[in-house]
Amino acid sequence: MRHRRIVLKLSSRGILLAACALLATSVQAQRPPHGTADKEFLSGFVDDLGHRVNHLSLQRPLRLVFFGYTSCPDVCPLTLAAVHQALEALGPQADRIDAVFVTVDPGRDSVARLHSYVSAFDPRIRGYRAEPHQLDRLVRRLQVHYEREEIPGSSDYGIGHTATLFLLDRDGRLLARMYHYTDPSALSDEIQSAVWPVIGGRVTTEHGR
Repeated sequence: MRHRRIVLKLSSRGILLAACALLATSVQAQRPPHGTADKEFLSGFVDDLGHRVNHLSLQRPLRLVFFGYTSCPDVCPLTLAAVHQALEALGPQADRIDAVFVTVDPGRDSVARLHSYVSAFDPRIRGYRAEPHQLDRLVRRLQVHYEREEIPGSSDYGIGHTATLFLLDRDGRLLARMYHYTDPSALSDEIQSAVWPVIGGRVTTEHGR
């Protein structure tokens, strides 16, 4: 796949992995009693095609939202691979989901860079970027954390960030949270397990859950 061509700086790999993995916990999908987003949660953002989000954007019934950045060495590629697997397994029902990748590194992740990155995994995944104050408004609502991590002796940096995926309905209500797995297939199973009850179907996942 094209995403294997992404070049990683090996000298910083360990530090970046530690920063990302620090906040990544393998926990089964949970259904929270209350939502923390709203219908206009991406207001002011621009997608990886250069389109500014407005009231006509994201018209599908469900949104699968996750955060990361294109220089992330492992957590983000694994998550994107899992989302691709889940969309494939959902078949035609995947058309009911907007897959939303929000960058926490708008300083480096241009529209073009985002497009090249997310398209390498699945053309159905859209990347979104915003100015820092707009991003901070969204992460506060979803209780997402991200923090720049300087790398000693290098001009490069990593970003430690929450590795949770959020399933929202059309009105921005939070339906489920899915936490990071190091195995994309296991995470794909969790995504499917969260989606199918919402759309009224059943699926037998690879791991039998």
